[in-house]
Amino acid sequence: MRNRYMLLISIILSTSRLMAQPTITHKNAIQPGDKFISHLVTSGINLQIGTGLNQNWWFSNLNPSSTSTYEYFDPANTPFAAQFPNANLVSFDGTTYGYVELTQSSWLDYGFISTVSNFGDYISTEDPGVPIIKFPLNYGDTSTEIFSNYTSYIDGTAFDSVVSLKTSNLTKEVIGAGNLTTPYESYQNVLLELHEDSYTTVNEWYNGGSITSTSSVSGTRQTYYWWSEDVNKKHPIAKYVLNADDGTPVSFIYNEIENWPNTIEENINLAVSIYPNPATNWLNVSNFENEKIMIQLYSINGKLLVNEFVENALDVSFLNQGIYIAKLIDKETNEIIKIKKITKN
Repeated sequence: MRNRYMLLISIILSTSRLMAQPTITHKNAIQPGDKFISHLVTSGINLQIGTGLNQNWWFSNLNPSSTSTYEYFDPANTPFAAQFPNANLVSFDGTTYGYVELTQSSWLDYGFISTVSNFGDYISTEDPGVPIIKFPLNYGDTSTEIFSNYTSYIDGTAFDSVVSLKTSNLTKEVIGAGNLTTPYESYQNVLLELHEDSYTTVNEWYNGGSITSTSSVSGTRQTYYWWSEDVNKKHPIAKYVLNADDGTPVSFIYNEIENWPNTIEENINLAVSIYPNPATNWLNVSNFENEKIMIQLYSINGKLLVNEFVENALDVSFLNQGIYIAKLIDKETNEIIKIKKITKN
């Protein structure tokens, strides 16, 4: 009887670990100083998106058609800060400034300005800001946002300018949780959120200050966002865009972190040691009570290289000389025990 009871308890505990769901908070948000390479895929992206718990999204075979590098910093250092007074963070890819506001409860998008365009200055403003994500974010969360934003630009051809007004009814739902693999990396403890935007856009063409023509278009666009619980993996780690009216895929974007956060070393459990440092052939772990521990090794720019369970040592002889980041994780609780910078001789 006791054996059956213990077996039942074991099954319950195992199921609890299996069903554990990630939570995304403001601590996962992009911070000033972060730098990312964004890979755009536009072909071969008719993807099957599984929903529900314990999903494995496998997109490692996608081939990007272009890449862009984004840096994030204080908007006060930009020439258009006065036009976005509530923004506290800006992204820049070499041509376009994107203004956002990050708080403990949300990430708001205020719009962007392109400094180089075939159409002159391209301005988009969204007031009071479009919530890209609300914190905390959990599996099953739903919300609806109704907003309007306008876009204006200098055409440079037969018209002086064009103004577009877009009205959107945006519904959001977290529809999946699990693991994601992109061509760059594999991620654990990921949430999948679906944004469905039903919109109407009215365009007005101006010449000499007068409207010469108008047009309007309506449709629905779906965007799937994957958010990582790992504070070092800044979200969104990937997104997939579809025209919902006919199911045509538009793009898949996955992001690659180019810098590791400034705060690298975290001695969460002071008793646990990882040595030697520098290391040549082996990394040893001591003073850990459980049978096995997960060791993750990252390159200095944040790419996952090793993800293994070990008892007391990890073979690192195959690694090139350089600086790496070692992360120790408790196998039983999935909690981070220590993060340490390691030198490989």
